[in-house]
Amino acid sequence: MKNNFRIDSIFHQVGYSFDIPLEIQNEIIHEVDLKLKDGKIHLYGKDDYSLFLIVNTGKEIIEIAVKKSYESKKEMYLEYVIYIPFEPVTKNESRTIMILTYLDYLRQGIEKILTIYKADTKVIEDIFRNINSKVLDNQYC
Repeated sequence: MKNNFRIDSIFHQVGYSFDIPLEIQNEIIHEVDLKLKDGKIHLYGKDDYSLFLIVNTGKEIIEIAVKKSYESKKEMYLEYVIYIPFEPVTKNESRTIMILTYLDYLRQGIEKILTIYKADTKVIEDIFRNINSKVLDNQYC
């Protein structure tokens, strides 16, 4: 299981989810996965760590938080939950603003995780800047 990145989205409360196009999630997964595979992101200073994320939301989540849910040094992978506040994302009437707000929280969460492992967050900034541009150009909507 070398150099892998995955986002699994779960929503604990019924009725609490984000209307984010699947193409955006897939592009984030693909781009971050490529950066892990080509060594531009190093967890623990190594090239062969995988990172799995669970994105969670609900009425009670009022600010972004990250929490490690599992780590296997033997299998060399980390699993984190990124808690994204529901209200700030969904209060926007514009779908584009909602998507951009969600992406900003997701970027912050990934950067917080990478900072813990002293990995370069510039790569993540670049990935999200590119995706944000596509959202603004209505390529996903």
